[in-house]
Amino acid sequence: MLARDLAAASGHLHSTADVCVVGSGPVGLAVARRLAERGVRVALLERGGRAPVSEDGDPGVAFDAGPYGGAGVGRAFGLGGTSALWGGQLLPQRASEFEGGFGAQRPHWLVDHHELEPHYRTLDRWLGVAEGPFELAAHPAHPLAALNWDGWSPRLSKWLPFRRRNIAAAWSGALARAGHVEAWLNARVTDFELDPAGRRVVAAIAQAGGAQLRVAARRTVLAAGTIESTSLLLALFARPALAGRASPTLGHYLQDHLSMRVAQLEVRDPAAFRRLFEPRFVRGTLRTVRLEPAPQFLRAAGLPPSYAHLVAEVGEGSGFGVLRDLLRASQRRDASGVWSALRRVPRTAPGLARLALTRLVRNRLAYPAGAGFWLHVDFEQPVDASRRIYRGPAAGAAGSTVLRVDWRPDADAVAVAVAEGYRRHLGEFWARNGLDRLARLDFGRGRATGDCSIRNIYDIYHPAGTTRIGDDAGSGCVDRHLAVHSLHDLYVVGASVFPALGAANPTYTAMALGLRLADHLGRPGAAP
Repeated sequence: MLARDLAAASGHLHSTADVCVVGSGPVGLAVARRLAERGVRVALLERGGRAPVSEDGDPGVAFDAGPYGGAGVGRAFGLGGTSALWGGQLLPQRASEFEGGFGAQRPHWLVDHHELEPHYRTLDRWLGVAEGPFELAAHPAHPLAALNWDGWSPRLSKWLPFRRRNIAAAWSGALARAGHVEAWLNARVTDFELDPAGRRVVAAIAQAGGAQLRVAARRTVLAAGTIESTSLLLALFARPALAGRASPTLGHYLQDHLSMRVAQLEVRDPAAFRRLFEPRFVRGTLRTVRLEPAPQFLRAAGLPPSYAHLVAEVGEGSGFGVLRDLLRASQRRDASGVWSALRRVPRTAPGLARLALTRLVRNRLAYPAGAGFWLHVDFEQPVDASRRIYRGPAAGAAGSTVLRVDWRPDADAVAVAVAEGYRRHLGEFWARNGLDRLARLDFGRGRATGDCSIRNIYDIYHPAGTTRIGDDAGSGCVDRHLAVHSLHDLYVVGASVFPALGAANPTYTAMALGLRLADHLGRPGAAP
Protein backbone atom coordinates (compact mmCIF):
# COMPACT_ATOMS: atom_id res chain seq x y z
CA MET A 1 0.00 0.00 0.00
CA LEU A 2 1.41 3.35 -1.05
CA ALA A 3 0.78 5.98 1.64
CA ARG A 4 1.09 9.69 0.87
CA ASP A 5 0.64 12.65 3.22
CA LEU A 6 -1.60 15.38 1.85
CA ALA A 7 -0.42 17.74 4.58
CA ALA A 8 3.07 17.61 3.04
CA ALA A 9 1.73 18.65 -0.39
CA SER A 10 0.55 21.96 -1.78
CA GLY A 11 -1.75 23.21 -4.50
CA HIS A 12 -4.41 21.19 -6.28
CA LEU A 13 -3.77 17.48 -6.77
CA HIS A 14 -5.74 15.00 -8.83
CA SER A 15 -6.00 11.22 -8.59
CA THR A 16 -8.16 8.53 -10.14
CA ALA A 17 -9.33 5.14 -8.91
CA ASP A 18 -11.95 2.52 -9.56
CA VAL A 19 -13.23 2.88 -6.00
CA CYS A 20 -12.61 5.68 -3.49
CA VAL A 21 -12.90 4.51 0.14
CA VAL A 22 -13.28 7.19 2.80
CA GLY A 23 -11.91 5.99 6.15
CA SER A 24 -9.08 3.57 6.98
CA GLY A 25 -10.52 1.93 10.08
CA PRO A 26 -11.26 -1.81 10.27
CA VAL A 27 -14.17 -1.61 7.82
CA GLY A 28 -12.50 0.67 5.28
CA LEU A 29 -9.38 -1.48 5.30
CA ALA A 30 -11.45 -4.64 4.84
CA VAL A 31 -13.13 -3.10 1.77
CA ALA A 32 -9.81 -1.86 0.37
CA ARG A 33 -7.98 -5.16 0.88
CA ARG A 34 -10.72 -7.25 -0.70
CA LEU A 35 -10.95 -4.96 -3.73
CA ALA A 36 -7.17 -4.74 -4.13
CA GLU A 37 -6.81 -8.51 -4.08
CA ARG A 38 -9.27 -8.59 -6.98
CA GLY A 39 -7.23 -6.11 -8.98
CA VAL A 40 -9.49 -3.11 -8.34
CA ARG A 41 -7.65 0.23 -7.97
CA VAL A 42 -8.50 1.85 -4.63
CA ALA A 43 -7.90 5.36 -3.30
CA LEU A 44 -8.10 5.35 0.50
CA LEU A 45 -8.73 8.74 2.13
CA GLU A 46 -7.89 9.02 5.83
CA ARG A 47 -8.61 12.16 7.84
CA GLY A 48 -5.79 11.50 10.34
CA GLY A 49 -2.09 10.78 10.13
CA ARG A 50 -0.04 7.60 10.39
CA ALA A 51 -0.75 7.06 14.10
CA PRO A 52 -4.45 7.18 15.11
CA VAL A 53 -5.37 9.86 17.65
CA SER A 54 -8.58 10.06 19.69
CA GLU A 55 -10.81 12.98 18.76
CA ASP A 56 -12.17 13.66 22.25
CA GLY A 57 -12.97 17.37 22.46
CA ASP A 58 -13.41 17.88 18.69
CA PRO A 59 -14.64 21.51 18.39
CA GLY A 60 -16.69 20.51 15.36
CA VAL A 61 -18.98 18.34 17.50
CA ALA A 62 -21.47 19.58 20.12
CA PHE A 63 -23.81 17.67 22.40
CA ASP A 64 -27.45 18.39 23.19
CA ALA A 65 -27.85 16.11 26.21
CA GLY A 66 -24.37 15.88 27.68
CA PRO A 67 -21.17 14.37 26.26
CA TYR A 68 -21.44 11.09 24.40
CA GLY A 69 -18.31 8.90 24.47
CA GLY A 70 -19.12 7.29 21.13
CA ALA A 71 -18.53 10.66 19.46
CA GLY A 72 -15.52 11.53 21.63
CA VAL A 73 -13.02 9.19 23.28
CA GLY A 74 -14.42 6.26 21.29
CA ARG A 75 -13.50 7.87 17.96
CA ALA A 76 -10.00 8.01 16.47
CA PHE A 77 -8.55 9.34 13.21
CA GLY A 78 -5.39 7.99 11.62
CA LEU A 79 -4.28 4.92 9.68
CA GLY A 80 -6.16 2.03 11.29
CA GLY A 81 -8.84 4.27 12.82
CA THR A 82 -10.53 2.97 15.94
CA SER A 83 -8.68 -0.35 15.66
CA ALA A 84 -6.02 1.50 17.68
CA LEU A 85 -8.55 1.61 20.56
CA TRP A 86 -10.47 -1.59 19.84
CA GLY A 87 -10.69 -4.36 22.43
CA GLY A 88 -10.46 -6.97 19.66
CA GLN A 89 -13.59 -8.98 20.47
CA LEU A 90 -14.99 -11.03 17.57
CA LEU A 91 -18.58 -12.20 17.88
CA PRO A 92 -21.20 -12.14 15.12
CA GLN A 93 -24.77 -11.00 15.48
CA ARG A 94 -27.20 -13.89 15.96
CA ALA A 95 -29.52 -15.02 13.17
CA SER A 96 -32.53 -14.06 15.32
CA GLU A 97 -31.24 -10.48 15.55
CA PHE A 98 -31.48 -10.06 11.77
CA GLU A 99 -35.18 -10.86 11.85
CA GLY A 100 -36.60 -7.79 13.56
CA GLY A 101 -38.82 -7.93 16.61
CA PHE A 102 -37.54 -7.60 20.20
CA GLY A 103 -39.55 -4.42 20.56
CA ALA A 104 -41.28 -1.61 18.70
CA GLN A 105 -39.60 0.08 15.72
CA ARG A 106 -36.93 -2.63 15.47
CA PRO A 107 -36.86 -3.55 11.75
CA HIS A 108 -35.35 -6.56 10.03
CA TRP A 109 -32.04 -6.25 8.24
CA LEU A 110 -32.83 -6.98 4.55
CA VAL A 111 -29.52 -8.88 4.65
CA ASP A 112 -29.67 -12.56 5.57
CA HIS A 113 -27.15 -13.63 8.19
CA HIS A 114 -26.14 -16.56 5.97
CA GLU A 115 -24.76 -14.06 3.45
CA LEU A 116 -22.12 -13.01 5.97
CA GLU A 117 -20.93 -16.45 7.11
CA PRO A 118 -18.26 -16.92 4.39
CA HIS A 119 -16.98 -13.42 5.11
CA TYR A 120 -16.54 -14.23 8.81
CA ARG A 121 -14.36 -17.18 7.77
CA THR A 122 -12.29 -14.90 5.53
CA LEU A 123 -11.86 -12.42 8.38
CA ASP A 124 -10.72 -15.18 10.73
CA ARG A 125 -7.95 -16.05 8.27
CA TRP A 126 -6.98 -12.44 7.68
CA LEU A 127 -7.02 -11.62 11.40
CA GLY A 128 -5.05 -14.72 12.34
CA VAL A 129 -7.60 -16.29 14.69
CA ALA A 130 -8.71 -19.91 14.71
CA GLU A 131 -11.70 -20.62 12.53
CA GLY A 132 -14.59 -22.51 14.06
CA PRO A 133 -17.99 -22.12 15.69
CA PHE A 134 -18.89 -19.73 18.47
CA GLU A 135 -21.54 -21.87 20.20
CA LEU A 136 -20.32 -23.40 23.47
CA ALA A 137 -22.14 -26.63 22.56
CA ALA A 138 -19.66 -27.08 19.69
CA HIS A 139 -16.79 -27.21 22.22
CA PRO A 140 -17.59 -30.28 24.37
CA ALA A 141 -14.11 -30.29 25.94
CA HIS A 142 -14.68 -26.89 27.53
CA PRO A 143 -15.51 -27.38 31.24
CA LEU A 144 -18.51 -25.04 30.99
CA ALA A 145 -20.09 -27.32 28.36
CA ALA A 146 -20.90 -29.85 31.09
CA LEU A 147 -23.31 -27.47 32.86
CA ASN A 148 -27.09 -27.49 32.42
CA TRP A 149 -27.77 -24.60 30.04
CA ASP A 150 -31.54 -24.90 29.81
CA GLY A 151 -32.89 -21.53 28.63
CA TRP A 152 -29.46 -20.32 27.51
CA SER A 153 -27.49 -20.23 24.24
CA PRO A 154 -23.96 -19.47 25.47
CA ARG A 155 -21.23 -18.56 23.00
CA LEU A 156 -17.45 -18.16 23.13
CA SER A 157 -16.07 -14.86 21.83
CA LYS A 158 -12.80 -14.85 19.96
CA TRP A 159 -10.20 -12.22 20.84
CA LEU A 160 -7.47 -10.79 18.68
CA PRO A 161 -4.05 -10.68 20.33
CA PHE A 162 -2.98 -7.11 21.02
CA ARG A 163 -0.24 -7.20 18.38
CA ARG A 164 -2.88 -7.69 15.66
CA ARG A 165 -5.61 -5.34 16.89
CA ASN A 166 -4.31 -2.33 14.97
CA ILE A 167 -5.57 -3.52 11.58
CA ALA A 168 -3.39 -1.15 9.53
CA ALA A 169 -0.24 -2.51 11.15
CA ALA A 170 -1.41 -6.13 11.05
CA TRP A 171 -2.37 -5.97 7.36
CA SER A 172 0.47 -3.78 6.10
CA GLY A 173 2.24 -6.71 4.45
CA ALA A 174 -0.90 -8.11 2.82
CA LEU A 175 -1.89 -4.68 1.49
CA ALA A 176 1.62 -4.12 0.11
CA ARG A 177 1.56 -7.49 -1.66
CA ALA A 178 -1.89 -6.82 -3.11
CA GLY A 179 -0.88 -3.44 -4.51
CA HIS A 180 -3.59 -1.32 -6.12
CA VAL A 181 -4.15 0.80 -2.94
CA GLU A 182 -3.06 4.42 -2.72
CA ALA A 183 -3.67 5.81 0.76
CA TRP A 184 -3.78 9.55 1.44
CA LEU A 185 -3.18 10.59 5.05
CA ASN A 186 -4.38 13.85 6.62
CA ALA A 187 -6.92 13.96 3.80
CA ARG A 188 -10.12 15.24 5.35
CA VAL A 189 -13.03 14.87 2.91
CA THR A 190 -14.89 18.17 2.72
CA ASP A 191 -17.01 17.83 -0.39
CA PHE A 192 -18.24 15.60 -3.20
CA GLU A 193 -18.54 16.44 -6.86
CA LEU A 194 -21.73 15.40 -8.66
CA ASP A 195 -22.43 14.93 -12.34
CA PRO A 196 -24.34 17.76 -14.11
CA ALA A 197 -27.67 16.03 -13.49
CA GLY A 198 -26.96 15.81 -9.75
CA ARG A 199 -27.60 12.07 -9.73
CA ARG A 200 -24.15 10.56 -9.42
CA VAL A 201 -21.09 11.11 -7.22
CA VAL A 202 -18.07 11.40 -9.51
CA ALA A 203 -15.31 12.60 -7.18
CA ALA A 204 -14.38 13.20 -3.54
CA ILE A 205 -12.61 16.40 -2.48
CA ALA A 206 -10.16 16.31 0.46
CA GLN A 207 -8.29 19.15 2.15
CA ALA A 208 -5.16 19.49 4.29
CA GLY A 209 -3.96 23.02 4.97
CA GLY A 210 -3.30 24.67 1.62
CA ALA A 211 -3.49 21.41 -0.34
CA GLN A 212 -6.57 20.06 -2.05
CA LEU A 213 -7.00 16.57 -3.50
CA ARG A 214 -9.65 15.57 -6.02
CA VAL A 215 -10.17 11.81 -6.38
CA ALA A 216 -12.27 10.82 -9.37
CA ALA A 217 -13.68 7.30 -9.03
CA ARG A 218 -16.39 5.16 -10.53
CA ARG A 219 -17.75 4.44 -7.06
CA THR A 220 -17.28 5.99 -3.62
CA VAL A 221 -17.63 4.16 -0.30
CA LEU A 222 -18.10 5.93 3.04
CA ALA A 223 -16.50 3.73 5.71
CA ALA A 224 -15.48 6.46 8.13
CA GLY A 225 -17.44 5.34 11.18
CA THR A 226 -20.99 6.16 12.23
CA ILE A 227 -20.36 9.76 13.29
CA GLU A 228 -18.17 10.79 10.36
CA SER A 229 -20.06 8.94 7.60
CA THR A 230 -23.33 10.47 8.81
CA SER A 231 -21.75 13.92 8.95
CA LEU A 232 -20.56 13.61 5.35
CA LEU A 233 -24.01 12.54 4.13
CA LEU A 234 -25.72 15.35 6.05
CA ALA A 235 -23.43 17.91 4.42
CA LEU A 236 -23.96 16.40 0.98
CA PHE A 237 -27.75 16.39 1.19
CA ALA A 238 -27.78 19.95 2.57
CA ARG A 239 -27.06 21.19 -0.96
CA PRO A 240 -29.98 23.04 -2.53
CA ALA A 241 -29.66 20.85 -5.63
CA LEU A 242 -30.43 17.77 -3.47
CA ALA A 243 -33.25 19.33 -1.47
CA GLY A 244 -35.91 16.81 -0.52
CA ARG A 245 -33.90 13.81 -1.66
CA ALA A 246 -32.37 12.80 1.67
CA SER A 247 -33.95 9.91 3.50
CA PRO A 248 -36.00 11.14 6.48
CA THR A 249 -34.12 8.53 8.52
CA LEU A 250 -30.69 10.12 7.86
CA GLY A 251 -29.06 10.98 11.18
CA HIS A 252 -31.87 9.46 13.24
CA TYR A 253 -32.04 6.21 15.25
CA LEU A 254 -28.64 6.79 16.89
CA GLN A 255 -28.13 3.72 19.02
CA ASP A 256 -25.46 2.24 21.27
CA HIS A 257 -25.00 -0.71 23.56
CA LEU A 258 -25.70 -0.07 27.23
CA SER A 259 -23.95 -1.93 30.01
CA MET A 260 -24.63 -2.27 33.71
CA ARG A 261 -23.48 -4.32 36.65
CA VAL A 262 -26.08 -6.76 37.92
CA ALA A 263 -24.14 -8.83 40.47
CA GLN A 264 -20.92 -9.10 42.40
CA LEU A 265 -19.31 -12.51 42.89
CA GLU A 266 -18.02 -13.61 46.26
CA VAL A 267 -15.53 -16.31 45.26
CA ARG A 268 -15.51 -19.22 47.72
CA ASP A 269 -13.42 -21.82 45.88
CA PRO A 270 -10.85 -19.86 43.87
CA ALA A 271 -9.20 -22.88 42.23
CA ALA A 272 -12.49 -24.41 41.04
CA PHE A 273 -13.81 -21.01 39.97
CA ARG A 274 -10.72 -20.37 37.87
CA ARG A 275 -10.82 -23.81 36.23
CA LEU A 276 -14.39 -23.18 35.12
CA PHE A 277 -14.41 -19.52 34.13
CA GLU A 278 -10.88 -18.40 33.26
CA PRO A 279 -10.54 -17.51 29.56
CA ARG A 280 -9.03 -20.34 27.53
CA PHE A 281 -6.92 -20.56 24.42
CA VAL A 282 -8.44 -22.77 21.73
CA ARG A 283 -5.95 -23.50 18.94
CA GLY A 284 -4.05 -20.39 19.95
CA THR A 285 -7.06 -18.06 20.06
CA LEU A 286 -8.34 -16.64 23.34
CA ARG A 287 -12.00 -17.50 23.98
CA THR A 288 -14.28 -16.09 26.71
CA VAL A 289 -17.81 -17.16 27.55
CA ARG A 290 -20.84 -14.97 26.87
CA LEU A 291 -23.86 -15.96 28.94
CA GLU A 292 -26.54 -15.37 26.31
CA PRO A 293 -30.14 -16.29 27.07
CA ALA A 294 -31.87 -18.25 24.34
CA PRO A 295 -33.68 -15.95 21.86
CA GLN A 296 -36.99 -17.59 22.81
CA PHE A 297 -36.44 -16.60 26.45
CA LEU A 298 -35.63 -13.01 25.53
CA ARG A 299 -38.71 -12.66 23.36
CA ALA A 300 -40.98 -14.26 25.97
CA ALA A 301 -39.55 -12.03 28.70
CA GLY A 302 -39.76 -8.90 26.54
CA LEU A 303 -36.01 -8.29 26.80
CA PRO A 304 -33.71 -6.82 24.13
CA PRO A 305 -30.79 -8.75 22.61
CA SER A 306 -28.26 -8.96 25.43
CA TYR A 307 -25.77 -11.12 27.29
CA ALA A 308 -24.03 -11.34 30.65
CA HIS A 309 -20.28 -11.59 30.99
CA LEU A 310 -17.77 -11.84 33.79
CA VAL A 311 -15.51 -8.86 34.47
CA ALA A 312 -12.36 -9.12 36.57
CA GLU A 313 -11.37 -5.73 37.96
CA VAL A 314 -7.77 -5.14 38.98
CA GLY A 315 -5.57 -2.20 39.87
CA GLU A 316 -2.80 -0.76 37.73
CA GLY A 317 -0.16 -2.10 40.12
CA SER A 318 -0.75 -5.75 39.29
CA GLY A 319 1.16 -7.76 36.71
CA PHE A 320 -2.03 -8.10 34.70
CA GLY A 321 -2.57 -4.33 34.80
CA VAL A 322 0.99 -3.58 33.69
CA LEU A 323 0.81 -6.08 30.81
CA ARG A 324 -2.57 -4.68 29.74
CA ASP A 325 -1.28 -1.10 29.74
CA LEU A 326 1.88 -2.08 27.86
CA LEU A 327 -0.04 -3.89 25.13
CA ARG A 328 -2.67 -1.15 24.79
CA ALA A 329 0.04 1.49 24.39
CA SER A 330 1.70 -0.66 21.71
CA GLN A 331 -1.64 -0.99 19.93
CA ARG A 332 -1.98 2.82 19.89
CA ARG A 333 1.69 3.21 18.85
CA ASP A 334 2.11 5.32 21.98
CA ALA A 335 5.84 5.25 22.76
CA SER A 336 5.51 7.18 26.03
CA GLY A 337 2.80 4.81 27.23
CA VAL A 338 4.98 1.80 26.40
CA TRP A 339 7.88 3.28 28.36
CA SER A 340 5.64 4.14 31.32
CA ALA A 341 4.40 0.52 31.50
CA LEU A 342 7.89 -0.94 31.09
CA ARG A 343 9.13 1.03 34.09
CA ARG A 344 6.54 -0.76 36.24
CA VAL A 345 7.54 -4.26 35.09
CA PRO A 346 10.16 -4.99 37.80
CA ARG A 347 7.67 -4.29 40.60
CA THR A 348 5.14 -6.71 39.13
CA ALA A 349 7.44 -9.54 38.02
CA PRO A 350 5.73 -12.23 40.16
CA GLY A 351 2.33 -11.45 38.67
CA LEU A 352 3.74 -11.49 35.15
CA ALA A 353 5.44 -14.83 35.83
CA ARG A 354 2.12 -16.27 37.02
CA LEU A 355 0.42 -15.10 33.81
CA ALA A 356 3.12 -16.75 31.70
CA LEU A 357 3.01 -20.00 33.66
CA THR A 358 -0.80 -20.28 33.44
CA ARG A 359 -0.66 -19.64 29.70
CA LEU A 360 2.07 -22.20 29.02
CA VAL A 361 1.01 -24.96 31.42
CA ARG A 362 -2.79 -24.63 31.59
CA ASN A 363 -3.51 -22.90 28.28
CA ARG A 364 -5.55 -20.26 30.10
CA LEU A 365 -5.39 -16.54 30.77
CA ALA A 366 -4.96 -16.27 34.51
CA TYR A 367 -7.32 -14.06 36.46
CA PRO A 368 -5.28 -11.46 38.36
CA ALA A 369 -4.54 -12.16 42.00
CA GLY A 370 -6.77 -10.06 44.22
CA ALA A 371 -9.22 -9.23 41.44
CA GLY A 372 -12.85 -8.36 42.15
CA PHE A 373 -15.41 -10.17 40.01
CA TRP A 374 -18.66 -8.76 38.65
CA LEU A 375 -21.34 -9.85 36.24
CA HIS A 376 -22.22 -7.19 33.70
CA VAL A 377 -25.09 -7.25 31.23
CA ASP A 378 -24.63 -5.55 27.86
CA PHE A 379 -27.87 -4.89 26.02
CA GLU A 380 -29.17 -3.26 22.88
CA GLN A 381 -30.49 0.24 23.43
CA PRO A 382 -34.12 0.58 22.30
CA VAL A 383 -34.52 1.86 18.74
CA ASP A 384 -35.71 5.49 18.92
CA ALA A 385 -35.83 8.03 16.07
CA SER A 386 -35.45 10.97 18.47
CA ARG A 387 -31.81 10.11 19.21
CA ARG A 388 -29.94 11.65 16.32
CA ILE A 389 -26.99 13.36 14.67
CA TYR A 390 -27.71 16.61 12.80
CA ARG A 391 -26.23 19.92 11.71
CA GLY A 392 -27.18 22.68 14.11
CA PRO A 393 -26.09 26.05 15.47
CA ALA A 394 -22.78 26.38 17.26
CA ALA A 395 -23.02 27.85 20.74
CA GLY A 396 -21.98 31.48 20.88
CA ALA A 397 -21.20 31.75 17.16
CA ALA A 398 -24.06 33.34 15.26
CA GLY A 399 -24.60 31.89 11.82
CA SER A 400 -22.14 28.98 12.19
CA THR A 401 -23.12 25.32 12.45
CA VAL A 402 -21.54 22.23 13.94
CA LEU A 403 -22.34 18.55 14.02
CA ARG A 404 -24.72 18.10 16.96
CA VAL A 405 -25.26 14.80 18.75
CA ASP A 406 -28.49 14.22 20.66
CA TRP A 407 -27.94 10.91 22.46
CA ARG A 408 -29.32 9.85 25.83
CA PRO A 409 -29.40 6.46 27.57
CA ASP A 410 -33.18 6.78 28.13
CA ALA A 411 -33.36 3.17 29.27
CA ASP A 412 -34.71 3.21 32.82
CA ALA A 413 -37.68 0.94 32.14
CA VAL A 414 -35.63 -1.35 29.91
CA ALA A 415 -32.77 -1.46 32.42
CA VAL A 416 -35.14 -2.46 35.24
CA ALA A 417 -36.59 -5.23 33.08
CA VAL A 418 -33.11 -6.42 32.05
CA ALA A 419 -31.81 -6.38 35.63
CA GLU A 420 -34.82 -8.25 36.99
CA GLY A 421 -34.85 -10.73 34.11
CA TYR A 422 -31.18 -11.54 34.49
CA ARG A 423 -31.36 -11.77 38.29
CA ARG A 424 -34.02 -14.42 37.94
CA HIS A 425 -32.49 -16.26 34.99
CA LEU A 426 -28.92 -16.17 36.34
CA GLY A 427 -30.08 -17.13 39.81
CA GLU A 428 -31.89 -20.19 38.49
CA PHE A 429 -28.89 -21.18 36.36
CA TRP A 430 -26.51 -20.75 39.29
CA ALA A 431 -28.68 -22.81 41.63
CA ARG A 432 -29.40 -25.54 39.08
CA ASN A 433 -25.68 -26.15 38.58
CA GLY A 434 -24.63 -25.82 42.21
CA LEU A 435 -22.31 -22.93 41.41
CA ASP A 436 -22.93 -21.24 44.75
CA ARG A 437 -20.19 -23.43 46.22
CA LEU A 438 -17.72 -21.78 43.83
CA ALA A 439 -18.96 -18.21 44.04
CA ARG A 440 -22.01 -16.56 45.57
CA LEU A 441 -23.95 -14.09 43.44
CA ASP A 442 -24.75 -10.86 45.28
CA PHE A 443 -27.56 -9.02 43.51
CA GLY A 444 -27.14 -5.91 45.63
CA ARG A 445 -29.16 -2.75 45.13
CA GLY A 446 -26.44 -0.19 45.89
CA ARG A 447 -24.70 1.95 43.34
CA ALA A 448 -22.14 -0.77 42.53
CA THR A 449 -24.59 -3.53 41.62
CA GLY A 450 -28.22 -3.88 40.72
CA ASP A 451 -28.71 -0.13 40.37
CA CYS A 452 -30.88 0.57 37.30
CA SER A 453 -30.37 4.33 37.38
CA ILE A 454 -28.21 6.31 35.00
CA ARG A 455 -25.32 6.09 37.48
CA ASN A 456 -24.89 2.37 36.75
CA ILE A 457 -25.60 2.44 33.01
CA TYR A 458 -22.99 3.45 30.49
CA ASP A 459 -22.47 3.30 26.75
CA ILE A 460 -19.58 1.34 25.29
CA TYR A 461 -18.76 3.47 22.24
CA HIS A 462 -20.69 1.51 19.62
CA PRO A 463 -22.66 4.23 17.77
CA ALA A 464 -24.87 2.80 15.06
CA GLY A 465 -28.07 3.16 13.06
CA THR A 466 -27.91 6.66 11.57
CA THR A 467 -27.69 5.57 7.90
CA ARG A 468 -29.77 2.43 8.31
CA ILE A 469 -30.65 -0.14 5.66
CA GLY A 470 -34.18 0.21 4.25
CA ASP A 471 -36.29 -0.93 1.32
CA ASP A 472 -36.57 2.65 0.07
CA ALA A 473 -35.61 6.19 1.02
CA GLY A 474 -38.63 6.41 3.30
CA SER A 475 -37.41 3.59 5.53
CA GLY A 476 -33.63 3.83 5.24
CA CYS A 477 -30.63 5.61 3.76
CA VAL A 478 -29.14 2.65 1.89
CA ASP A 479 -30.51 -0.42 0.13
CA ARG A 480 -29.50 -4.03 0.81
CA HIS A 481 -26.38 -3.53 -1.33
CA LEU A 482 -25.53 -0.48 0.83
CA ALA A 483 -26.05 1.95 -2.05
CA VAL A 484 -27.42 5.35 -1.00
CA HIS A 485 -31.02 5.83 -2.11
CA SER A 486 -31.45 8.65 -4.66
CA LEU A 487 -27.75 8.93 -5.55
CA HIS A 488 -25.78 6.63 -7.85
CA ASP A 489 -22.34 5.17 -7.12
CA LEU A 490 -22.26 6.20 -3.45
CA TYR A 491 -22.21 3.52 -0.74
CA VAL A 492 -22.06 3.47 3.06
CA VAL A 493 -20.76 0.59 5.16
CA GLY A 494 -20.21 0.21 8.89
CA ALA A 495 -22.33 0.08 12.03
CA SER A 496 -24.23 3.16 10.84
CA VAL A 497 -26.18 0.94 8.39
CA PHE A 498 -27.31 -1.47 11.12
CA PRO A 499 -31.11 -1.24 11.54
CA ALA A 500 -30.51 -2.46 15.10
CA LEU A 501 -27.30 -3.33 16.95
CA GLY A 502 -28.03 -6.78 18.33
CA ALA A 503 -26.04 -7.85 21.36
CA ALA A 504 -22.52 -8.37 19.96
CA ASN A 505 -19.71 -5.89 19.41
CA PRO A 506 -20.47 -4.49 15.91
CA THR A 507 -16.95 -4.47 14.39
CA TYR A 508 -16.85 -8.10 13.24
CA THR A 509 -20.24 -7.87 11.52
CA ALA A 510 -19.41 -4.44 10.04
CA MET A 511 -16.18 -5.82 8.55
CA ALA A 512 -18.10 -8.78 7.10
CA LEU A 513 -20.54 -6.31 5.52
CA GLY A 514 -17.51 -4.53 4.08
CA LEU A 515 -16.31 -7.73 2.41
CA ARG A 516 -19.80 -8.38 1.07
CA LEU A 517 -19.89 -4.85 -0.38
CA ALA A 518 -16.41 -5.25 -1.91
CA ASP A 519 -17.52 -8.47 -3.61
CA HIS A 520 -20.55 -6.64 -5.01
CA LEU A 521 -18.46 -3.73 -6.29
CA GLY A 522 -15.79 -6.03 -7.70
CA ARG A 523 -18.17 -8.05 -9.85
CA PRO A 524 -18.03 -7.18 -13.56
CA GLY A 525 -21.11 -5.19 -14.49
CA ALA A 526 -22.33 -4.87 -10.90
CA ALA A 527 -25.37 -2.65 -10.67
CA PRO A 528 -24.87 0.68 -8.88
